[in-house]
Amino acid sequence: MRGTSFHYYIKSIEDIIKKAIGNSFIEHLNKLRTERERLLHQIWNLEYISEEEKEEINVRRLIDFDVIFYNLIGNVHRKLQSEILLEIADTSLKFSEFENAAFTYNYLLKRLYKYLTRNALPDIHHKLAQALFWKNLLPSAKRHFSRSLNLYEEINNPVGIARAKNGLAIVSVEEGKLKEGENLILEAMEILKNLQTPPTESKVLRANILMNQGNLYHMRGEFKKAISQYKEAHKYVKDLETTELTTGLLFYNMAIAYKTLEQPEKAEELLQKALEVAEEIKNRNLKALALSLKAEILAYGGKFSEAHATAITAFTIFNQINNKAN
Repeated sequence: MRGTSFHYYIKSIEDIIKKAIGNSFIEHLNKLRTERERLLHQIWNLEYISEEEKEEINVRRLIDFDVIFYNLIGNVHRKLQSEILLEIADTSLKFSEFENAAFTYNYLLKRLYKYLTRNALPDIHHKLAQALFWKNLLPSAKRHFSRSLNLYEEINNPVGIARAKNGLAIVSVEEGKLKEGENLILEAMEILKNLQTPPTESKVLRANILMNQGNLYHMRGEFKKAISQYKEAHKYVKDLETTELTTGLLFYNMAIAYKTLEQPEKAEELLQKALEVAEEIKNRNLKALALSLKAEILAYGGKFSEAHATAITAFTIFNQINNKAN
């Protein structure tokens, strides 16, 4: 098991299924889970629990995703499958379950392609690219960001085009192609600048693009300019009704800049805000990033024991989500 976050993740998937096809499927899953736990208790030579205590062993384990997935595709017609699996993939991405997200998006594109709408396809390629990026599979991520760009252009979706260019910019910067990344960021900003859309449609994207430009400034050693850009980006997301991952990443990136400027107290303050966002949206990737940086700051301040424990926690989370430790 992976603890509370994984429990919430599987529970969220079960809620999606329950809403779409009713409670009978969930009851079937619970019976499978109860039988599994009974067998595990036998293997471990533990006395099996009473009927009243069954709920206590209704734990979620790694195998539960596979159980849900293969039972779903074996018992639900394909059109409904596509709708449910798309929600499951999006939930996996939200919870930093990048392996499951990439697997499900790929399944949708390869096996259920004809049930997907034309407008949904570029979004799926874009989100698949995000999952692949966080798995450090940069060539594959770039391919799907490019595919999403082509599809957004075909349906004349300017916000989508800007989103795809921003994604390609992130990959380019990660590959060390800073000038290429900067040009893509500027192109994306220009598209949004000339766009007449409701503000809510592109606020998070605008913040993301500004944040990525701030990251470029940071990489060039222009730390104060980077912080200014992060603060400008934060204006777009600070008053949104729902907390966004972008908000947490902005706090994290600002913390890096303040750490570099040798202001550890300010950096720690921002990391605490990033961790609060991670906890609220149940995003383990953001949590691991923030803890990893916090460990560095603690070590810098001579708190080696606390730094070691924090680093171990971050490494454990990174290992669970098959992510790179930045």
